[in-house]
Amino acid sequence: SEGSRGFFSSGPHGYVNARDAQPQFSRVQEFSVAGFYDISSRMARSRLPNRLTLRTAFAAGALFLSLSPFAQAKFLWGVANSAFQVEGAPEDSDWKRWTETPGRIHDATNAQRGTDFWNRYDEDFALAQAAGLSAFRFSIAWERIEPRPGEWNLAAIEHYRQVMHAARDRGLEPIITLHHTVLPGWLADQGGLLAPKFSKHFAHYAARTVQALAPGPRGAKWWITLNEPEVLVLAGYTEGIWPPGKRDLNQTTRALDALTQAHREAFQAIRKLGIPGLQIGVAKNWQVLQAFNRRHPVDRAAATLAHRQYNLRFLDAVAGQGSRTCDFIGLNYYSRSLIRTKPSFPFLERRWADEGPTTDLGWEIHPQGLGQAIQETWKRWKLPILITENGLADAADAQRSQFLDQHLEQLAISRRQGVSLLGYLHWSLTDNFEWAEGLTPRFGLVAIDYATQSRTPRPSYFHYAKRVREWGTEGPH
Repeated sequence: SEGSRGFFSSGPHGYVNARDAQPQFSRVQEFSVAGFYDISSRMARSRLPNRLTLRTAFAAGALFLSLSPFAQAKFLWGVANSAFQVEGAPEDSDWKRWTETPGRIHDATNAQRGTDFWNRYDEDFALAQAAGLSAFRFSIAWERIEPRPGEWNLAAIEHYRQVMHAARDRGLEPIITLHHTVLPGWLADQGGLLAPKFSKHFAHYAARTVQALAPGPRGAKWWITLNEPEVLVLAGYTEGIWPPGKRDLNQTTRALDALTQAHREAFQAIRKLGIPGLQIGVAKNWQVLQAFNRRHPVDRAAATLAHRQYNLRFLDAVAGQGSRTCDFIGLNYYSRSLIRTKPSFPFLERRWADEGPTTDLGWEIHPQGLGQAIQETWKRWKLPILITENGLADAADAQRSQFLDQHLEQLAISRRQGVSLLGYLHWSLTDNFEWAEGLTPRFGLVAIDYATQSRTPRPSYFHYAKRVREWGTEGPH
């Protein structure tokens, strides 16, 4: 309960009442505060005498602090990508079919070759290592691992093991996403997210993959079940610009519920493996959503509703007390949107704000929104936060260095206010296939010549490396 948290929160000088003051946690304690809170709350509800409860809670919390993988953690500096966007797309999937349908991709390109990360992963790891980074987030292509229902491609699993080991050899902590937007073709044929056994299929695939790649000292310890579930359902089931191309609010709700259940079942299936030291989370897209006309009560009410549905609903279901199936929360943050009502489907209109500078895609650069996302996430769910994506489309590389500085400063402010921040993963190391926008947007610290697959670091790559050196393993502060 909230009350028991106040009594049992531990600061560097002993007991602190969290209801009266923000605890000033040491770095070790900061990374473990969520787990400490959970243990303390359980102790507070026990039938033990108060004094014994207090002592036992403190001892249990201290043990947690010493054993938690967050306890000795250094700030993770890294980058992120996803399989379909960089590997190439040889296997049948909903997105492979989508890109092969004329008119679906704005620049008429496809992801058939991507950046050839499937073959050039170590080249990209070397670039990350040279920049002084310590983490690399990549995803597993479900359609490669399970190309047909119940048929497991052992060669693909072995390939990802080699990728994981190559990252470790370069001093990079592998952070692996199990589902990043794309579904196997056979599952799309069964109904995709609305397939009757979708959550069971996903949990089985997740457990099988983690069982293959997590054990041992060189195994992956950081796992993200789902990437941006709300983006997937909004684009695929409300706006119809991603597969399966639906425009149906009922199906939108059902699809988000299906992803919520899939995450829960996958979390439980992974935990049942009994592999020690695993950290399991989700990567949640967060948008600052504000009223188009802030003096108009209907627009304000619409923005509040959109915020609850888009930013809060999924995390309340998987990270709330009593339903917690996360060890950490990943935040993907890019920009701010304005909301107003309209008389036709889907009854709310969302448009990018443009009061400040914008990216090549017209997204407003609004760094204070990252700070807002971090603060609200920490206050509401009290789980350690990893920035799993943050970046911009900037082909000229004219704004990326300043973008980095402005957003990293938001991390520094949040950490000074006591938020447990585990790391920052920039999107992305290289340019990549940007879904419905195709290959045109350039998000990379490193430029890709798609004709030759050559990699050329942009000035922002060196700027990011400089910031990593300056702040070191302690991170922005």
